[in-house]
Amino acid sequence: MTIKINGTNTTAQPSITGADTDTGLVYGTDQVQVVTGGTTRATVDSSGNLGIGTTSPASRLNLNIGADQTWAQINKSRAANEPMLQLIHSAGNRDAKIRFANSQGSWSVGIDGAENLVFKSGEGSTGGGGTTRMRMLSNGGLTFGGADAQANALDEYEEGAWTPDLRFGSANTGITYNSRIGKYVKIGRLVWVICRISLSSKGSASGNAQVFGLPFDTSTESNTHLTPGSIWFSGVNIQGTIQQTTCRTDGNNQGFIEFKNLTTGAEDSFTNSDLTNTTDFAFQVTYLS
Repeated sequence: MTIKINGTNTTAQPSITGADTDTGLVYGTDQVQVVTGGTTRATVDSSGNLGIGTTSPASRLNLNIGADQTWAQINKSRAANEPMLQLIHSAGNRDAKIRFANSQGSWSVGIDGAENLVFKSGEGSTGGGGTTRMRMLSNGGLTFGGADAQANALDEYEEGAWTPDLRFGSANTGITYNSRIGKYVKIGRLVWVICRISLSSKGSASGNAQVFGLPFDTSTESNTHLTPGSIWFSGVNIQGTIQQTTCRTDGNNQGFIEFKNLTTGAEDSFTNSDLTNTTDFAFQVTYLS
């Protein structure tokens, strides 16, 4: 292809072209424009700013997509895990961030000097001000609002199943089930468990009734051990005169639920004698792990 240097240095006839006389380079005062089809597509101005879709770039890279639907696309064919896009701030521990704005307001997201990923609303175009709404801490967990201490972080969410194991006096000799099911949700340290057990035989063990198999043991902190829940049952043979039967955790680092019969001014243990071979019961408890 022949290079021509004989245009009028306008967008209609760039000064340097190939065979297509309306595609080439236009030179201005300390600036260069790339022209295709008689239209300026990119401009490098006297400050070294590059504008694509604009002839007056306001920053190092200024993209003006107009009515186009896609403004940028990055494709990669290499079978490796290198980042396809990196934002790196080399000035000490300054934030590296992206800002989103429209006529209604702005949001920014970026990594701060402590390696936390920070989400802000209302941040200015020069990076000042704004209100922190959420942080993803570098060592794990989410914090909300201005709180950024690890103690305030939501660092776990989990849900799943557990297998209830009914015992009397810590033994489960001969106990069989029509069905048994346990589910749990854990948010941070807070654990919510539900259980449904239908017996076909209560077996031959004796002693206090307990359900083992909790997905997480109870807290080791003082005064957080006893956490009561609610229970429903049928097919029982409650001994004595009671006002209420309840279930609870009660113990340091405990891995089971126990049951109690409440009487006037006292509580009695719920034992194998209170259940039958056809007992059906369900309970829920929320506790700290």
